[in-house]
Amino acid sequence: MPPLTPTPALVALQDFLKLAAHPPKRGEGLPQETTPLLRHLWYSWNRRHLSFQWLLRQRCRKLRPRTQALLEWALTECYLLTGLPPHDAVNLAVLYVRQQWGAQEAGFVNGVLRGILREAPPAPGALDALWEKAPESVRWGLPPELWERWRKLWGAQEATKLAELLQHPAPVTARRRGSLATLPAPLTFSAAQELFQEATGDTPTQEFYLQDPSTMLAPALLDPKPGETLADLCAAPGGKAVALAERMQGQGHLLCADSAPPRMPRLQENLQPFPWVTLEVRDATHPQLPPHSLDGLLLDVPCSNTGVLRRRPDVRQHFSLAHLRELTNLQEQILTACAPLVRPGGRLVYSTCSIEPEENRQQVTRFLKQHPEYTLEEETQLLPQKSHDGAYAARLRKG
Repeated sequence: MPPLTPTPALVALQDFLKLAAHPPKRGEGLPQETTPLLRHLWYSWNRRHLSFQWLLRQRCRKLRPRTQALLEWALTECYLLTGLPPHDAVNLAVLYVRQQWGAQEAGFVNGVLRGILREAPPAPGALDALWEKAPESVRWGLPPELWERWRKLWGAQEATKLAELLQHPAPVTARRRGSLATLPAPLTFSAAQELFQEATGDTPTQEFYLQDPSTMLAPALLDPKPGETLADLCAAPGGKAVALAERMQGQGHLLCADSAPPRMPRLQENLQPFPWVTLEVRDATHPQLPPHSLDGLLLDVPCSNTGVLRRRPDVRQHFSLAHLRELTNLQEQILTACAPLVRPGGRLVYSTCSIEPEENRQQVTRFLKQHPEYTLEEETQLLPQKSHDGAYAARLRKG
């Protein structure tokens, strides 16, 4: 059989299968060199991977991982994307399997896909028909543990609204570089939100930062001022660090650090306009800074990322209660290690992009019990909305 013509669809299929066989590690995200086409395909699939997995298990006793990935690629193309007509997606999948794995497996793939498409021809609402009898978590492509948590936290109606919202990609928004410096003091989150506008493919990145408005919540609570000594010890990729630098206007000292060397190039790139900022690889669980040396400290700690599922749909596959416990332990270690760094009268802002209580209010409550020298001045929990992601931040004042 002659080799298939290397069309964009075939290249996307091949790249997808490679990525599915060796996905990014937890917290890493896609490589920067990932093409927009593959990125869109990968994220679209992640939103419905758990749903497609359930669907295929109802029809197939046992699937090889490669066949599972191939079938889910085809279902993603047929039901979630518009670039490839469904019959072309099925034909390409069958031809690819026949060439790579043999006629018998190709016949199996053909039968499974055409059976599903006969049952629910691709059209608005078709997916609802496919998993009409599925558990609620499957309908929303969420891990059962996460869905049940949200039902208990907010009730079935609100959890459903949230799950439905998270099935749609997040809007792409932008803020003009340097715009935070134009706002009067004190800096407020509502004022910072007004700086954002919808971004398009023509938005010049040399003039704008592409970021979500929720990233301004923690910097607004810290309210940095020129001349202060500040630190952002979980700084990568740098969106919040840039906000701090803009408000300081080159006056004072700002240390931006992260524990992961692979994340430093992105941080350096974002902070390139601020050569006076100090960049270091530094572990926030062992910060090795003098006690009482900071006027303000931002700790945007590692978290479950459940507030940014629209932007990071791969998080769906990584969520578990066991990992949540690991994260809360790490967050507690960071808070405990960094608490002595703030001078009396200074402030510590703790933040996450999570909507889980254990990582947010409960974490802060536990910290305050263990550190009576701190008091809670203000906290905000943002749930995902059409206009912004979910986030949490709390400002703690040291007495």
